[in-house]
Amino acid sequence: SLICTHEATKNKDIKYIAIDPFLCESFVESAFFQNTSHISNLKFFKNKSSEVVDQIPDKSIDLLLIDGDHTYNGAKTDIINYFPKLKYRGIMLVHDFTLPIFSGVVQAIGELINNHLFIKLGQSSFIQIQKLNDEL
Repeated sequence: SLICTHEATKNKDIKYIAIDPFLCESFVESAFFQNTSHISNLKFFKNKSSEVVDQIPDKSIDLLLIDGDHTYNGAKTDIINYFPKLKYRGIMLVHDFTLPIFSGVVQAIGELINNHLFIKLGQSSFIQIQKLNDEL
């Protein structure tokens, strides 16, 4: 997902943040590093997102991709924690929004829509949240 995002925006001056504890098979981690080695403006944290939120300054991220734990609490916590980290008009991409097996992600986003976030759905399993003000 990060590689596709980078390819789509590589001619722009964008800072990328990737956070993943890599709790899955080791080949996934090695493939990630092999496939992202050319992204010079990538800051990577090998942690859970909740462990590094305080290390990222508010209003510092242009584009953030969240592919979290897919539960309601996990998705909502990630969005609440990382929304302040976005610059004005920054974009948060949340993965697995359209997959029925991840209904917690859908529920968390649905609640945030009611809190006046501008949300634009794409044609994939991503949802794009663009920060238009500082209120969640």
